[in-house]
Amino acid sequence: MTHLEIMLETKEEKNLVKEIDKLPYISFPYTNENLEAIIKGMQINSEDYVLGIMGSGQQGLAMIEKGAKADLIDYDFTQIEYFRKMLRFLKNNKNSYESCKKILMSWEGPSKNYFSLNERIFNIRKNLDNLKILEKGDIFSLKTEFSRYNKVYLSNSTDYKCQDYLKNQKKFIQFGKNFNQKTTFYLSRSVFESNRKLKKEGFRINEDLTKKSNKIEMGWKPQIIVKDDEQISLIQRIIKKIKPLI
Repeated sequence: MTHLEIMLETKEEKNLVKEIDKLPYISFPYTNENLEAIIKGMQINSEDYVLGIMGSGQQGLAMIEKGAKADLIDYDFTQIEYFRKMLRFLKNNKNSYESCKKILMSWEGPSKNYFSLNERIFNIRKNLDNLKILEKGDIFSLKTEFSRYNKVYLSNSTDYKCQDYLKNQKKFIQFGKNFNQKTTFYLSRSVFESNRKLKKEGFRINEDLTKKSNKIEMGWKPQIIVKDDEQISLIQRIIKKIKPLI
């Protein structure tokens, strides 16, 4: 049994499957999240520079399809090798758009049909240079110039294998403080129940975008958070005005 359950027609398709079959178990051959929910929730556009979890890599492909730049990171070597092979296939000019579409639609999942549009395949291949795979590692331990990114896709990395909400919240806040004001973060699973704690730390939930994503995403509970230091400075100004009156 091959990892890709498709009718193989070309030499390149057969070679890709052979290469993938040589890899150890692939945890995420496709995303189990809804790509439409991610793209619309993050409002991805050509002005964006995204730092994100790689996983299957489909999320990154959806981002560059919109013209964004995306740097992807993963701690799983097999996932990285898997996605690199997919990228080489997409970059190979011998492979037709139909062949690329077939490969991207070869997995069942909530976003299988996302890659059914020829225009999307064209834009993905045109913008492949916008995508970069970072060295294997944990996004929360990453050392880089965070100020270059205006959007961050975290998937469920904040609470992956950890149900300690306070610990997960602290991890997000410490990580989020590395970024500039107005940076947008996409979490595939809600970590904060309200804005109460977030606003004290200079963040806020974007309620409108969170609702928009949740209307599309049926399997997860996305939360879109924005770094908003203005909330803190506003509170500080109010306190300064109140203190002389006390």
